[in-house]
Amino acid sequence: MNPGWYGQKYPTLDDLVDFGSGLGADICFDRIVSAVYFAEAPPLILIPVQHGSLATMWALAHELGHLCQHSGPKGRPFWGKDEYQANKWAACALIPEARIQLHQNASVDNFIAALSANYEDIPPIDCHARNLAYKIACHRLDVLNAKGFYSH
Repeated sequence: MNPGWYGQKYPTLDDLVDFGSGLGADICFDRIVSAVYFAEAPPLILIPVQHGSLATMWALAHELGHLCQHSGPKGRPFWGKDEYQANKWAACALIPEARIQLHQNASVDNFIAALSANYEDIPPIDCHARNLAYKIACHRLDVLNAKGFYSH
C-alpha cells in the first residue's frame, strides 16, 4: 500500500500529507516534543515542526510507515521490529529507488547530498540536521544491502 510517487521521486510535504489523509489519518503539525502515531480510528499523526524541514519530513514519513504497515497498538516485543520497518519505509520514501538507479549514488555522502538538495540545506558540520541525514542514509543503504544491490 504505497503511493504512486513512492520509490519514483523525492516527495514533497504535500505528497506525504495527501497520502496519509488518503488513508484516513488526521495529520497535525505543532510544537511538540516528538512525533506520535495513534492507530485508533481515525488514525492520528502528530508531527513536531520546530526542528527543520528534513526532521519534519522524516517524522511524517516514519509515522506514515507505521500507518501503512502496522495495524493497532502492539506489545513491547514488537516495538523494535515496528520501528525498524517504519524507518525502512521512511528512508525509501525520502530517497527513492529510481533516483538511486538513475545516478548510481548509493553512498552515505551522496544520500546526505540528495537529502540536502531536496529537503533542507544540510551544513557540513556536526549538527541535528546532519546527524539525521546520516541516520536516514544509513537506513536507506541497509535496505539496498538487504536487496543485495550495494554494500558500504
